[in-house]
This record gives sequence, C-alpha cells and structure tokens, in this order.
Amino acid sequence: MRNLVTLVAVIALAAPAFAQTVDITLTDDGGGVFTIGYANATDDISGVSMLVTLTVGNGTLADPNADAVATDPPFNTHIDYWNSVGGTPVLGVGAPVGDALVAGMPAFGSTTFAISTGVLEVPPGGAAAAGGDIATITMTGCTSDTTVTLSADIAGRGGIVDINGIELVPTNFPLALVVVCAAPP
Repeated sequence: MRNLVTLVAVIALAAPAFAQTVDITLTDDGGGVFTIGYANATDDISGVSMLVTLTVGNGTLADPNADAVATDPPFNTHIDYWNSVGGTPVLGVGAPVGDALVAGMPAFGSTTFAISTGVLEVPPGGAAAAGGDIATITMTGCTSDTTVTLSADIAGRGGIVDINGIELVPTNFPLALVVVCAAPP
C-alpha cells in the first residue's frame, strides 16, 4: 500500500510536466488593429477563450459585430454571438468576441472583453496544431497607442481546448503588446 501511495504522489508531482501547451501570438497590424493567433499547439484546437484588456492608451473595442472578425477559417463558430442572437449557429457568421463576465456580446467601446470562438466541422475536427490566426480586432477612439493584454478567461468559458476537450495551457500568459493607433505609412 505504501508503494501505491508513493507512486500516486510521484505521478501527481510529475503531472504539470505533461501539461499540453500552446503559444499565443499578438501582432500589431497598425492603425489600431491587432491580430491574435497561436503556434506550437500540442494538439489541434477546437475552442478558444481568453480575456482581452485594453489599457494605457484610449483604444476601445469598435463595433463587435463588424470590427472583430475571425481570420482563420477553422474558427467558424462564435459562441457568444449566437448566445446573443439566438437560433441555430451558422458556421462563419458572427464575431469571435464575448462579454468579459457573462454570456453574450460585449458593448461597443468595451475595454475588457473575451475571445470566444471555436471549430465545428463534420466530421468533428479542429484548427491545425501548427498554428494560425484566431481573430483580428479593430479598436475605435484610438488616438494614442494602447496596451493590449491577453490572459486566461476569468469568466470560465473553458480556456483553449483541444479536440479531446483537454485544456492547452498558454506558455506565455499574460501577454502584452503596445498597439500603434496611427495608420501604417
């Protein structure tokens, strides 16, 4: 029995070493626009949820229905959008953002919101583990450079999960980047 307890303790201590991971990327596209992506996932991704916070500058979320777009075709189901409008989700329709604290869309001008998107395919599949873009976000009212921070979703939407429902732990959270508000030359 002592050997079994020792084995369980060793496995429990080693478990974090076996965590599945993903690198999250944040790119300044200029003009108050930024792209969130991922790389080096240990498995294909089926769902993404993370918290986005805009600070330091004066940028806020532009119209979430028009200015927050999914850029990688695999991320084709926008959970909070469909929670707001109701009905049966239509693949590729909606926006990949959600309210930071409750189910549904964030308000125009929000400085904190969630990325809430996923992959639905027939048969079930996911976004390739190699990497890609998740969403491109446009800020409004952006006249001074704004710090964008990505972190774990505090509303508990499930984080970033693979096609087996296992959470992929971002290796670089929280992640911050200053986004330039002036249009690129």
